[in-house]
This record gives sequence, structure tokens and C-alpha cells, in this order.
Amino acid sequence: GSMEWNLSQIFGELVSLLKSFGSYSLDILQCDTEITNVLHFDENHPFVDSNIPIVRKTGGNCFMPVFNYIKKQKLNPMLLIYMTDGYLSTDDTEPPPKRRPPYPVLWVLTHNGQKPVTWGRCIKLKHNRED
Repeated sequence: GSMEWNLSQIFGELVSLLKSFGSYSLDILQCDTEITNVLHFDENHPFVDSNIPIVRKTGGNCFMPVFNYIKKQKLNPMLLIYMTDGYLSTDDTEPPPKRRPPYPVLWVLTHNGQKPVTWGRCIKLKHNRED
């Protein structure tokens, strides 16, 4: 929910970035308090402007479902880009890991977001919501 206003900007940047690679594998996991959608893209099913995913509006923040999914599926990402406002749900019984995972993490935060952990790199998006 908090990322809604930035999704077109973020997905547009991803489309541009992926065009520079000959081959790639991209998994998009939508997660609020649980994973609600998983999409896979690669050079045979490209992530392009015409198939940018529709994100279901939801709410809440639980971070561990994404980390648990990666571990359970035995994925070895070159990079996890985690887009969030960084705020934990009050009912989150399992906060994000205290120790960094064995792959790099880039936290992409809303303009007023907060980094939920001490590890990983972080960038904040500019506020582009029009009221």
C-alpha cells in the first residue's frame, strides 16, 4: 500500500535496467503480511512495459515471508530489492532477520520510510504523489 505511488517509477526503472542484460531472471514477490503473488520474468517472458504486474492493494508489513520464501525455494539471488516503507506491522510476530542473509539486499524506501534493519544498502524515493 505505501509503495503504490512509486510503483510506475520503480517498474519503469527495472524495465530500463533489464533491457541492458542479454539474459536475466527476475522474480517479483508481493508481500504484505504474507506473500500474495509471485511472478517470474526472463528473456523468454520479458518484463516490459506491456506486462508490468498489477499490484493488489493490501496493507501491513511482515518481512520474513520474503526471506523464508527465498530459503524454502532454495533460491540464490544475486540481489534482493525490497521495496517498503520499512515500518513493521504491530501484529508482526517475526521481525526481519537481525543478521544479513547470504545475498545482497537493497532496501528501496518510500520518501518517509525507515530502514527496518542495520544491514543492507538503502535508497529513498523522492515524494512524487500528487494530492
